[in-house]
Amino acid sequence: MANSLDDTSLESLEVGAAPVVRHFLDRLQLAPLLARYLPPASRRPEDIPTSVTLCVLVTNLLLARRPLYGLHAWAARCVPEYLGIQPDQVALLGDDRLGRSLDRLYRADRASLLTALVVQAVREFQIDLKQLHNDTTTVTFTGAYRNQQPAEQRDRPPRITFGYNKDHRPDLKQLLFSITVSADGAVPVHAKTYDGNVTDDQIHRETWDFLCQLVGVTDDARVGNVFLERWLRLCG
Repeated sequence: MANSLDDTSLESLEVGAAPVVRHFLDRLQLAPLLARYLPPASRRPEDIPTSVTLCVLVTNLLLARRPLYGLHAWAARCVPEYLGIQPDQVALLGDDRLGRSLDRLYRADRASLLTALVVQAVREFQIDLKQLHNDTTTVTFTGAYRNQQPAEQRDRPPRITFGYNKDHRPDLKQLLFSITVSADGAVPVHAKTYDGNVTDDQIHRETWDFLCQLVGVTDDARVGNVFLERWLRLCG
Protein backbone atom coordinates (compact mmCIF):
# COMPACT_ATOMS: atom_id res chain seq x y z
CA MET A 1 0.00 0.00 0.00
CA ALA A 2 1.46 3.35 -1.05
CA ASN A 3 2.26 5.86 1.65
CA SER A 4 -0.21 8.76 1.41
CA LEU A 5 2.57 11.13 2.46
CA ASP A 6 4.15 10.63 -0.97
CA ASP A 7 1.36 12.76 -2.43
CA THR A 8 1.76 15.57 0.10
CA SER A 9 3.43 18.84 -0.87
CA LEU A 10 4.22 21.85 1.24
CA GLU A 11 4.06 25.44 0.03
CA SER A 12 5.28 28.50 1.93
CA LEU A 13 3.88 31.90 0.94
CA GLU A 14 4.33 35.37 2.39
CA VAL A 15 1.44 37.36 3.86
CA GLY A 16 3.02 40.46 5.40
CA ALA A 17 1.10 43.69 4.90
CA ALA A 18 -0.51 42.61 1.62
CA PRO A 19 -3.99 42.11 3.19
CA VAL A 20 -3.86 45.67 4.57
CA VAL A 21 -2.99 47.10 1.15
CA ARG A 22 -5.70 44.98 -0.46
CA HIS A 23 -8.25 46.26 2.07
CA PHE A 24 -7.55 49.90 1.23
CA LEU A 25 -7.38 49.33 -2.53
CA ASP A 26 -10.82 47.72 -2.29
CA ARG A 27 -12.20 50.66 -0.29
CA LEU A 28 -10.78 53.06 -2.87
CA GLN A 29 -12.32 50.91 -5.65
CA LEU A 30 -9.05 51.26 -7.56
CA ALA A 31 -9.57 48.29 -9.89
CA PRO A 32 -13.09 49.35 -11.01
CA LEU A 33 -11.93 52.95 -11.49
CA LEU A 34 -8.97 51.82 -13.59
CA ALA A 35 -11.27 49.63 -15.68
CA ARG A 36 -13.56 52.62 -16.19
CA TYR A 37 -10.92 55.07 -17.36
CA LEU A 38 -8.44 52.88 -19.23
CA PRO A 39 -8.71 53.05 -23.02
CA PRO A 40 -10.27 50.05 -24.78
CA ALA A 41 -8.18 46.90 -24.80
CA SER A 42 -7.29 44.92 -27.91
CA ARG A 43 -9.91 42.69 -29.47
CA ARG A 44 -8.35 39.60 -27.87
CA PRO A 45 -9.90 38.84 -24.44
CA GLU A 46 -7.62 39.58 -21.50
CA ASP A 47 -6.56 36.53 -19.48
CA ILE A 48 -5.82 38.96 -16.65
CA PRO A 49 -7.44 42.44 -16.73
CA THR A 50 -5.09 45.41 -17.05
CA SER A 51 -6.80 47.00 -14.05
CA VAL A 52 -5.87 43.98 -11.93
CA THR A 53 -2.29 43.97 -13.22
CA LEU A 54 -1.93 47.64 -12.29
CA CYS A 55 -3.28 46.97 -8.79
CA VAL A 56 -0.63 44.27 -8.34
CA LEU A 57 1.98 46.78 -9.47
CA VAL A 58 0.69 49.35 -6.95
CA THR A 59 0.90 46.73 -4.19
CA ASN A 60 4.46 45.94 -5.18
CA LEU A 61 5.42 49.61 -5.15
CA LEU A 62 4.00 50.01 -1.65
CA LEU A 63 5.51 46.85 -0.17
CA ALA A 64 8.60 45.76 -2.09
CA ARG A 65 9.52 48.14 -4.95
CA ARG A 66 10.79 45.37 -7.21
CA PRO A 67 11.71 46.22 -10.83
CA LEU A 68 9.31 45.05 -13.52
CA TYR A 69 11.47 42.06 -14.40
CA GLY A 70 11.48 40.96 -10.75
CA LEU A 71 7.78 41.40 -10.00
CA HIS A 72 6.81 37.88 -11.09
CA ALA A 73 9.28 36.29 -8.65
CA TRP A 74 7.97 38.55 -5.87
CA ALA A 75 4.32 37.73 -6.65
CA ALA A 76 5.10 34.01 -6.72
CA ARG A 77 6.07 34.21 -3.03
CA CYS A 78 2.83 36.00 -2.01
CA VAL A 79 -0.65 34.70 -1.28
CA PRO A 80 -2.43 35.34 -4.63
CA GLU A 81 -5.79 36.37 -3.17
CA TYR A 82 -4.13 39.24 -1.30
CA LEU A 83 -2.84 40.52 -4.65
CA GLY A 84 -6.32 40.30 -6.17
CA ILE A 85 -5.41 37.46 -8.56
CA GLN A 86 -5.97 33.75 -8.94
CA PRO A 87 -3.11 31.25 -8.42
CA ASP A 88 -2.95 30.45 -12.15
CA GLN A 89 -2.59 34.16 -12.99
CA VAL A 90 0.72 34.60 -11.15
CA ALA A 91 2.62 33.15 -14.10
CA LEU A 92 1.11 35.84 -16.35
CA LEU A 93 2.82 38.72 -14.51
CA GLY A 94 5.80 39.06 -16.83
CA ASP A 95 7.60 42.33 -17.46
CA ASP A 96 6.17 42.57 -21.00
CA ARG A 97 2.61 42.43 -19.66
CA LEU A 98 3.42 44.98 -16.97
CA GLY A 99 4.98 47.29 -19.56
CA ARG A 100 1.93 47.03 -21.80
CA SER A 101 -0.31 47.77 -18.82
CA LEU A 102 1.67 50.93 -18.05
CA ASP A 103 1.49 51.95 -21.71
CA ARG A 104 -2.27 51.59 -21.58
CA LEU A 105 -2.42 53.62 -18.37
CA TYR A 106 -0.37 56.35 -20.09
CA ARG A 107 -3.01 56.57 -22.84
CA ALA A 108 -5.84 56.88 -20.29
CA ASP A 109 -7.51 60.09 -19.16
CA ARG A 110 -5.38 60.15 -16.04
CA ALA A 111 -6.61 63.55 -14.87
CA SER A 112 -10.21 62.30 -14.71
CA LEU A 113 -9.02 59.04 -13.15
CA LEU A 114 -7.21 60.93 -10.39
CA THR A 115 -10.26 63.13 -9.79
CA ALA A 116 -12.54 60.10 -9.46
CA LEU A 117 -10.05 58.39 -7.15
CA VAL A 118 -9.79 61.44 -4.88
CA VAL A 119 -13.58 61.79 -4.77
CA GLN A 120 -13.85 58.14 -3.77
CA ALA A 121 -11.23 58.64 -1.04
CA VAL A 122 -13.04 61.75 0.26
CA ARG A 123 -16.35 59.90 0.33
CA GLU A 124 -15.04 56.66 1.82
CA PHE A 125 -12.80 58.19 4.48
CA GLN A 126 -14.74 61.45 5.05
CA ILE A 127 -11.76 63.67 4.25
CA ASP A 128 -12.11 67.29 5.40
CA LEU A 129 -11.19 69.72 2.59
CA LYS A 130 -11.49 72.97 4.53
CA GLN A 131 -7.72 73.47 4.39
CA LEU A 132 -5.38 72.61 1.50
CA HIS A 133 -1.57 72.68 1.26
CA ASN A 134 0.50 73.13 -1.91
CA ASP A 135 4.17 72.60 -2.68
CA THR A 136 6.45 72.14 -5.68
CA THR A 137 9.58 70.13 -6.25
CA THR A 138 11.97 69.47 -9.12
CA VAL A 139 12.61 66.07 -10.68
CA THR A 140 16.18 65.99 -11.98
CA PHE A 141 17.24 64.32 -15.24
CA THR A 142 20.45 63.71 -17.14
CA GLY A 143 20.80 63.50 -20.91
CA ALA A 144 20.25 65.66 -23.98
CA TYR A 145 16.51 65.11 -24.76
CA ARG A 146 16.92 66.59 -28.23
CA ASN A 147 13.67 65.17 -29.66
CA GLN A 148 11.22 66.97 -27.40
CA GLN A 149 8.26 68.70 -28.98
CA PRO A 150 8.62 72.47 -29.56
CA ALA A 151 7.74 74.73 -26.65
CA GLU A 152 5.14 76.59 -28.71
CA GLN A 153 3.24 73.38 -29.59
CA ARG A 154 -0.11 72.95 -27.85
CA ASP A 155 -1.05 69.80 -25.90
CA ARG A 156 2.55 68.58 -25.68
CA PRO A 157 4.25 66.79 -22.78
CA PRO A 158 6.18 68.99 -20.33
CA ARG A 159 9.68 69.84 -21.51
CA ILE A 160 12.76 68.59 -19.65
CA THR A 161 15.03 71.63 -19.52
CA PHE A 162 17.19 73.79 -17.28
CA GLY A 163 15.62 75.82 -14.49
CA TYR A 164 15.94 76.58 -10.78
CA ASN A 165 16.96 73.15 -9.51
CA LYS A 166 15.89 72.45 -5.92
CA ASP A 167 18.40 69.60 -5.70
CA HIS A 168 21.12 72.27 -6.07
CA ARG A 169 22.18 70.82 -9.41
CA PRO A 170 21.98 73.70 -11.89
CA ASP A 171 24.08 71.62 -14.30
CA LEU A 172 21.20 69.15 -14.78
CA LYS A 173 17.84 69.44 -16.52
CA GLN A 174 14.55 68.99 -14.74
CA LEU A 175 10.76 68.95 -14.63
CA LEU A 176 8.71 70.83 -12.05
CA PHE A 177 6.02 68.96 -10.13
CA SER A 178 3.25 70.64 -8.14
CA ILE A 179 0.85 68.94 -5.75
CA THR A 180 -2.00 70.20 -3.58
CA VAL A 181 -3.14 68.02 -0.68
CA SER A 182 -5.77 68.23 2.02
CA ALA A 183 -4.62 69.13 5.52
CA ASP A 184 -6.72 66.19 6.68
CA GLY A 185 -4.81 63.06 5.69
CA ALA A 186 -2.67 64.66 2.95
CA VAL A 187 -5.00 63.39 0.20
CA PRO A 188 -3.94 64.79 -3.22
CA VAL A 189 -6.62 66.99 -4.80
CA HIS A 190 -4.58 68.52 -7.62
CA ALA A 191 -1.27 67.52 -9.20
CA LYS A 192 0.47 68.64 -12.37
CA THR A 193 3.88 68.44 -14.04
CA TYR A 194 5.33 71.53 -15.74
CA ASP A 195 8.27 72.49 -17.93
CA GLY A 196 11.53 72.56 -16.03
CA ASN A 197 11.96 76.32 -16.46
CA VAL A 198 8.57 77.28 -15.01
CA THR A 199 8.87 79.28 -11.78
CA ASP A 200 7.04 78.74 -8.50
CA ASP A 201 5.13 82.02 -8.64
CA GLN A 202 3.52 80.91 -11.90
CA ILE A 203 2.65 77.53 -10.38
CA HIS A 204 1.02 78.89 -7.24
CA ARG A 205 -1.10 81.44 -9.07
CA GLU A 206 -2.25 78.89 -11.64
CA THR A 207 -3.07 76.30 -8.96
CA TRP A 208 -5.07 78.77 -6.86
CA ASP A 209 -6.89 80.10 -9.92
CA PHE A 210 -7.75 76.54 -10.94
CA LEU A 211 -9.18 75.68 -7.52
CA CYS A 212 -11.16 78.92 -7.34
CA GLN A 213 -12.50 78.46 -10.86
CA LEU A 214 -13.50 74.90 -10.09
CA VAL A 215 -15.39 75.78 -6.92
CA GLY A 216 -16.64 79.17 -8.08
CA VAL A 217 -15.46 81.06 -4.98
CA THR A 218 -12.34 82.96 -3.90
CA ASP A 219 -12.92 82.85 -0.13
CA ASP A 220 -10.33 80.36 1.14
CA ALA A 221 -12.55 79.50 4.11
CA ARG A 222 -15.15 78.12 1.69
CA VAL A 223 -12.99 76.62 -1.06
CA GLY A 224 -12.62 73.17 0.54
CA ASN A 225 -16.30 72.37 1.09
CA VAL A 226 -17.50 73.85 -2.21
CA PHE A 227 -14.64 72.05 -3.97
CA LEU A 228 -15.93 68.71 -2.70
CA GLU A 229 -19.54 69.58 -3.53
CA ARG A 230 -18.66 70.45 -7.15
CA TRP A 231 -16.56 67.32 -7.56
CA LEU A 232 -19.33 65.10 -6.29
CA ARG A 233 -21.73 66.65 -8.80
CA LEU A 234 -19.25 66.34 -11.68
CA CYS A 235 -18.54 62.68 -10.92
CA GLY A 236 -22.14 61.73 -10.42
